[in-house]
Formats: sequence, structure tokens, C-alpha cells
Amino acid sequence: MATSNKRRRVNSGGSGNSGVTSISSRRGNSRRDRRRGAIITTLSTNFLATEQVDYDQLEVGDYLSRVAYYQVTEKSADGIRVENDSGFDFYISPDIVKNEMYDCHVEQEQKVTNTELIKKLKGAGEAIFTVEFDKKLTDKIQSQALIDYENELMDGLEEVNPAKKKRKLNKFARQYLLQGPHRTLIGHLAHNEDEMHIETQFGNIVVIDLVEAMAQKNPRREVNPHTIKSLILKGVRYVRK
Repeated sequence: MATSNKRRRVNSGGSGNSGVTSISSRRGNSRRDRRRGAIITTLSTNFLATEQVDYDQLEVGDYLSRVAYYQVTEKSADGIRVENDSGFDFYISPDIVKNEMYDCHVEQEQKVTNTELIKKLKGAGEAIFTVEFDKKLTDKIQSQALIDYENELMDGLEEVNPAKKKRKLNKFARQYLLQGPHRTLIGHLAHNEDEMHIETQFGNIVVIDLVEAMAQKNPRREVNPHTIKSLILKGVRYVRK
């Protein structure tokens, strides 16, 4: 599919201090519009986005909704420049950022139980979060790790007591194979097609990794709820007791 190289201009701010984001077709360099108190800049698409609204059918008085995730690429007193997970690049006024968005900065910290931590993650809705957890080791990695450890036990020894060997292998499995590599992920919950329930896979919570999404890679990741160490959500860092 061919990509679109069109560049359009975005007006973030609207009339007065409303902070409403609108698209402008005026051309020229980015500048401050003194008459409307708005930031006007170019908008670029890195790929052909799927249209969700028939613009010709839109009328004054209609209502719209939008859920999007952004990465900040520039910051000034007039606003921030962002790129969203659909490949659009534009400016947003400070009022919108302050009153309508969430980030992953920490303002306070709370210690909670593992059950409470899981509940917080499942209740994140569409908000962005940072979650720390342990990845699950694949069966292939677990099997190879056991083989390597068994070879290490046998190295230089002609004979090993079977009972002692079994105890050591079981201890190794409990300590190292049930807990995978540590992972920190910035993202949001994935939802089922009906958008009513969060998506799960074999007991794991499915999330969207924003770093991968911004790179146009497969962003779906699974979080084992029982290995979560901490969660940053809406300014609070929840840490497992």
C-alpha cells in the first residue's frame, strides 16, 4: 500500500483558552496565531491511516470521541510536539496536557498487596501506565537451563547421588525457572473486540507496549499478574509489599 506524504497543519488551542485541537488547512511555517491564541504547525502522516469518520457527513452539533497515545518529541512554553501511535505528528497546548492527559511520572507512592496491585492494573482503563514484572520463561528455555545445570553438576564427577541430584535440580527450578527476566513496560491495557473487557491469555493480562507500537512493531505483550513488582498509574507508584 502506498504511503501518504501529505502535510497538513494542526491548530491546538482553538478560541481563547479552550484548548480544543482542530485541523487547519492554512499553509506556511509554524507560528503563533495571535488572533486565536493557538499554536499552528504542520502535521505529517508516516503511513496511510484508516479513516474512522466520514468527514463529509459531520455536522455542527455532532459529538466525537478519541483515544490516542503519544510520545513527546519537543517541548516549549507554548506546548508540546507529539507523535501518536497512528503515526500523526502535531502540537498540543499546555491546557490539554494538564487537564486531559496522564503520564508516568510519580507524585506519591503506596505499598499494596499483590491482590490490590493486580486490581489496580486491571482497573487502569485506557490510561497509560508503567509496569514492572518478571517475564515467563518459555518451555524451551526452561528445558535447556535444566540440561545446562545438570551438565554443570556432573562436570568433573564420575558419579552423583541420584537423590542429591534430584534435590539440587528441584531447588534450581524453584529459584530460577519460575521467575523469568525482569521487565519494565510502558503501555496500556488491551481490550477485547467489544471493548468491554480487558484481554487475557492463559491467565496473563494482555497489554500494548507503546515503545513497540510507536515503532510500528507487534506491540502485544503478556504480563503475569503474579510477578508484578510495581505499577505507576495516574501519578501513583504502587509497590508490592
